[in-house]
This record gives sequence, C-alpha cells and structure tokens, in this order.
Amino acid sequence: MDKTGPLWGHGCQLKASRMTGSVSIEEICSGSRSPNPSAITTRDLLVSWCSTELEWAASAACSPAVLRRQVAGHVRGYLGILWRTGALRGKQPKDAFSVACDMAAKSEGDIRLSTLTCRVGIAPVGSSEFVFLLIQIRLQSRAISTAAA
Repeated sequence: MDKTGPLWGHGCQLKASRMTGSVSIEEICSGSRSPNPSAITTRDLLVSWCSTELEWAASAACSPAVLRRQVAGHVRGYLGILWRTGALRGKQPKDAFSVACDMAAKSEGDIRLSTLTCRVGIAPVGSSEFVFLLIQIRLQSRAISTAAA
C-alpha cells in the first residue's frame, strides 16, 4: 500500500467519527461517494474491535515507542485475521491493509495532548476503494509522564 496517498494527510476529509472511552476512530478519505455494503461491514468490524480491544493502551505504563509497537501489532493481527477470512482483498497482507503508529502519524496537538495516533488503510472485498481510518488513543494521567519521551 502506498504511504504517500490520502491516508498520510494529503487532501483528506473527515467522513465519520466514533469515540468510546479513550479510543476515537475517524474515517477519512474513503474514496467512494456511495460506499459498498461490504466495505461498511468490514469498516464497522474494525471500528468495533478497536473501540473495545485498544482501550488497554490508554493506561499502559510503558514507553511511547513500546506502546506504538504494541498497538500497531494488535491492529495488524486483527487485520490479518480479517484478510485470512476473506474480508479484505489482496494477494498478500501488505496489499490488503496498512498500519502506521509511528511518530510520523503524530501531530503537534497529539504530542501536547498525550494522544497515540495510528493511521490505518484497509481494502475491503467488494469495493475498489480503500477505506482509511485515524485511530487516536487518549493516554491517561499515569501514561502521560512516559508519553513525552
């Protein structure tokens, strides 16, 4: 998946947003004006999973680098399952999804607000377009002291 396109902040618009607890998921740049029902279902599966399964990261007591790797690994693991079960298109996982939870995914505001940001792109089956999501995890006070590093 190309990391120079709309997923990485060039000309994106917010399409939808969901916030639960400390996890916020925003759809950006879904590409199509009338989304395919299978793309919506796959996106909803990912949003629901992230809303519940990434909540632990808000209070994780580890370095920011470790936390970014752990969150990216969890998201990649779930997307790998979706790909293996046929919900994502692509001959290889790298063709089906992309996950970036690195410093390039962080804005100045994220750093000030102690927010972990991940950018995710998925290629749902039945859709010719990629769906792009921005996942933000607001770190709680005990994680904030390690978030500045």
